[in-house]
Amino acid sequence: MARYAGGTQVSRGHYWSPGQWHLTSIDRDGQVLPGGASRRYLRVSWPAALLAGPLLAALFVLFLPFMALAMLFEWMFLKSVREARPGAAGPSRGRGGAPLEGGAAGPPEEDVRSGGAGEEALSHVAREVSRRRLEAAGRGD
Repeated sequence: MARYAGGTQVSRGHYWSPGQWHLTSIDRDGQVLPGGASRRYLRVSWPAALLAGPLLAALFVLFLPFMALAMLFEWMFLKSVREARPGAAGPSRGRGGAPLEGGAAGPPEEDVRSGGAGEEALSHVAREVSRRRLEAAGRGD
Protein backbone atom coordinates (compact mmCIF):
# COMPACT_ATOMS: atom_id res chain seq x y z
CA MET A 1 0.00 0.00 0.00
CA ALA A 2 1.36 3.36 -1.05
CA ARG A 3 1.23 6.32 1.36
CA TYR A 4 0.09 9.81 0.35
CA ALA A 5 -0.48 13.16 2.09
CA GLY A 6 -3.59 15.30 1.76
CA GLY A 7 -3.45 17.84 -1.05
CA THR A 8 -1.44 15.50 -3.31
CA GLN A 9 -2.48 14.82 -6.91
CA VAL A 10 -3.13 11.10 -7.29
CA SER A 11 -4.34 8.62 -9.86
CA ARG A 12 -7.85 7.19 -9.73
CA GLY A 13 -8.61 4.66 -7.01
CA HIS A 14 -9.61 4.36 -3.36
CA TYR A 15 -7.67 6.08 -0.57
CA TRP A 16 -8.16 5.42 3.13
CA SER A 17 -7.31 7.89 5.89
CA PRO A 18 -6.54 5.80 9.01
CA GLY A 19 -6.64 8.83 11.32
CA GLN A 20 -10.13 9.77 10.17
CA TRP A 21 -11.39 6.26 9.31
CA HIS A 22 -12.59 7.69 6.02
CA LEU A 23 -12.44 6.17 2.54
CA THR A 24 -12.14 8.59 -0.36
CA SER A 25 -12.78 7.56 -3.95
CA ILE A 26 -10.92 9.40 -6.71
CA ASP A 27 -12.70 9.13 -10.08
CA ARG A 28 -10.14 10.74 -12.43
CA ASP A 29 -6.38 10.84 -12.62
CA GLY A 30 -4.89 14.09 -11.33
CA GLN A 31 -7.53 14.84 -8.68
CA VAL A 32 -6.31 16.10 -5.31
CA LEU A 33 -6.79 14.25 -2.01
CA PRO A 34 -8.82 16.30 0.50
CA GLY A 35 -7.24 17.72 3.65
CA GLY A 36 -3.93 19.33 4.49
CA ALA A 37 -0.43 17.88 4.31
CA SER A 38 -0.76 16.51 7.85
CA ARG A 39 -3.58 14.16 6.79
CA ARG A 40 -2.26 10.77 5.68
CA TYR A 41 -3.79 8.38 3.15
CA LEU A 42 -3.14 4.81 2.10
CA ARG A 43 -4.03 3.65 -1.39
CA VAL A 44 -6.28 0.60 -1.17
CA SER A 45 -6.43 -1.85 -4.05
CA TRP A 46 -9.84 -3.09 -5.10
CA PRO A 47 -9.20 -6.71 -3.98
CA ALA A 48 -8.21 -5.45 -0.51
CA ALA A 49 -11.35 -3.28 -0.33
CA LEU A 50 -13.47 -6.21 -1.51
CA LEU A 51 -12.12 -8.42 1.29
CA ALA A 52 -12.07 -5.72 3.98
CA GLY A 53 -15.80 -4.91 3.77
CA PRO A 54 -17.19 -8.30 4.79
CA LEU A 55 -14.34 -8.83 7.26
CA LEU A 56 -15.05 -5.57 9.08
CA ALA A 57 -18.78 -6.30 9.08
CA ALA A 58 -18.15 -9.75 10.59
CA LEU A 59 -15.93 -8.23 13.30
CA PHE A 60 -18.64 -5.71 14.12
CA VAL A 61 -21.29 -8.44 14.44
CA LEU A 62 -18.92 -10.55 16.52
CA PHE A 63 -18.04 -7.80 19.01
CA LEU A 64 -21.46 -6.12 19.22
CA PRO A 65 -22.66 -8.26 22.18
CA PHE A 66 -19.43 -7.51 24.06
CA MET A 67 -19.88 -3.79 23.43
CA ALA A 68 -23.43 -4.00 24.79
CA LEU A 69 -22.21 -5.84 27.91
CA ALA A 70 -19.43 -3.29 28.43
CA MET A 71 -21.97 -0.46 28.22
CA LEU A 72 -24.26 -2.25 30.69
CA PHE A 73 -21.42 -2.77 33.19
CA GLU A 74 -20.34 0.86 32.84
CA TRP A 75 -23.90 2.02 33.53
CA MET A 76 -24.17 -0.27 36.58
CA PHE A 77 -20.80 0.93 37.90
CA LEU A 78 -21.65 4.62 37.49
CA LYS A 79 -25.05 4.10 39.10
CA SER A 80 -23.50 2.34 42.11
CA VAL A 81 -20.85 5.05 42.49
CA ARG A 82 -23.52 7.77 42.46
CA GLU A 83 -25.61 5.93 45.06
CA ALA A 84 -22.60 5.32 47.31
CA ARG A 85 -21.60 8.99 47.50
CA PRO A 86 -22.18 10.56 50.91
CA GLY A 87 -25.37 12.60 50.89
CA ALA A 88 -26.67 11.07 47.67
CA ALA A 89 -30.40 10.59 47.45
CA GLY A 90 -31.66 7.05 47.75
CA PRO A 91 -33.99 5.23 45.38
CA SER A 92 -36.99 7.38 46.33
CA ARG A 93 -36.05 10.90 45.34
CA GLY A 94 -39.36 12.42 46.26
CA ARG A 95 -41.94 14.13 44.11
CA GLY A 96 -40.56 15.57 40.88
CA GLY A 97 -37.14 13.94 41.19
CA ALA A 98 -35.32 12.73 38.12
CA PRO A 99 -33.95 9.25 38.93
CA LEU A 100 -31.54 9.04 35.99
CA GLU A 101 -29.91 12.44 36.44
CA GLY A 102 -28.36 11.71 39.82
CA GLY A 103 -29.02 15.21 41.15
CA ALA A 104 -31.63 16.58 43.51
CA ALA A 105 -34.70 18.27 42.05
CA GLY A 106 -35.47 21.90 42.76
CA PRO A 107 -33.33 24.69 44.17
CA PRO A 108 -30.57 23.88 46.66
CA GLU A 109 -31.72 23.90 50.28
CA GLU A 110 -29.31 26.67 51.26
CA ASP A 111 -31.09 29.03 48.82
CA VAL A 112 -34.41 28.48 50.58
CA ARG A 113 -33.06 28.57 54.15
CA SER A 114 -30.71 31.54 53.85
CA GLY A 115 -33.01 33.97 52.05
CA GLY A 116 -31.81 33.07 48.56
CA ALA A 117 -33.80 32.96 45.35
CA GLY A 118 -36.27 30.41 46.76
CA GLU A 119 -37.37 32.57 49.70
CA GLU A 120 -37.56 35.62 47.45
CA ALA A 121 -39.96 33.81 45.14
CA LEU A 122 -42.10 32.62 48.07
CA SER A 123 -42.40 36.13 49.52
CA HIS A 124 -43.37 37.45 46.07
CA VAL A 125 -46.13 34.83 45.81
CA ALA A 126 -47.35 35.65 49.36
CA ARG A 127 -47.57 39.37 48.50
CA GLU A 128 -49.48 38.58 45.30
CA VAL A 129 -51.96 36.33 47.17
CA SER A 130 -52.55 39.05 49.78
CA ARG A 131 -53.12 41.68 47.09
CA ARG A 132 -55.65 39.51 45.25
CA ARG A 133 -57.53 38.68 48.49
CA LEU A 134 -57.83 42.37 49.32
CA GLU A 135 -59.12 43.08 45.80
CA ALA A 136 -61.64 40.24 46.06
CA ALA A 137 -62.79 41.44 49.51
CA GLY A 138 -63.19 45.01 48.21
CA ARG A 139 -65.46 43.85 45.37
CA GLY A 140 -67.60 41.78 47.70
CA ASP A 141 -66.82 38.40 46.09
